[in-house]
Amino acid sequence: MSVNDSTTKQWEKLYEHFSPVLFQYGCKITSNKGLVEDCIHDVFASIWGRQEQLSEIRHSKAYLTQSFRHHLFAKLREEDQRRSISPLAYDFPLVLSEEASWIEDEMSREKQSNVSRALKNLSARQREAIYLRFYGSHSCSEVAHIMGLEKSAVYTLVYKALSQLKTSLQISQNELNPVMGMTPLLGMWFSYLC
Repeated sequence: MSVNDSTTKQWEKLYEHFSPVLFQYGCKITSNKGLVEDCIHDVFASIWGRQEQLSEIRHSKAYLTQSFRHHLFAKLREEDQRRSISPLAYDFPLVLSEEASWIEDEMSREKQSNVSRALKNLSARQREAIYLRFYGSHSCSEVAHIMGLEKSAVYTLVYKALSQLKTSLQISQNELNPVMGMTPLLGMWFSYLC
């Protein structure tokens, strides 16, 4: 699926595939679900309207995510001129809500609380980078493009976030194997770090 596809049927598939991903991502930035939905529609309509003018886009997911993020921040600034929302000053909650029921079955409440606390200790930019990299399955280059950072800055951001999580959770190399079974996401994080 590509943003450059011109048939209506292909665009419907693209929308059906990416709109839930963009919605989930947008809800991490703002609790205004109506605004998130409107921005998703606006981005797809805008791209559809200037499709012939676009050069070849190789990474549709990254392009759509970046366009959506930019549009959402612009709308948030419009919506509330008194409070300036910049890509550097916002709260990006990263909670384990999707996996909460599975984690409850797999880990004790104490471990779940420790993981949530460790995630809250990360900066909003670290949580966003972690979200895009591991939940969104974006490459570091795509994360850099979406967040408007250099690729090396993303590597540093993710590495420091993972190091901080490892330190917060006080995980030694000997304890790492049981932790990797707690949740696939944490397993990916710690295998990336080690």
